[in-house]
Amino acid sequence: MYKNVANQIKDHGEDYKILPKTWILPDDRKRFKQEQEDCVEKNKLWIIKPANASCGKGIKIISKTSNLPKKSQNTYVISEYIMKPHLINGLK
Repeated sequence: MYKNVANQIKDHGEDYKILPKTWILPDDRKRFKQEQEDCVEKNKLWIIKPANASCGKGIKIISKTSNLPKKSQNTYVISEYIMKPHLINGLK
């Protein structure tokens, strides 16, 4: 999903910026580590999940790069954790 939305952002601009910053490991490992080093927020959290898992299996919240999976052939998706998301409740 992230790749599709990222393509829409490239094609149509900020109107499609609906996701938090996201990295796909192992390809973005260096960029993610740099983001963590540059982050001024001390207690920043990220969500990491296996790209091919389902039903919430393998989802973790991390705060340090030391908590990243060791280099492997598996693909993971990491996104910024949003502490207070704006939720829309359509139920009445």
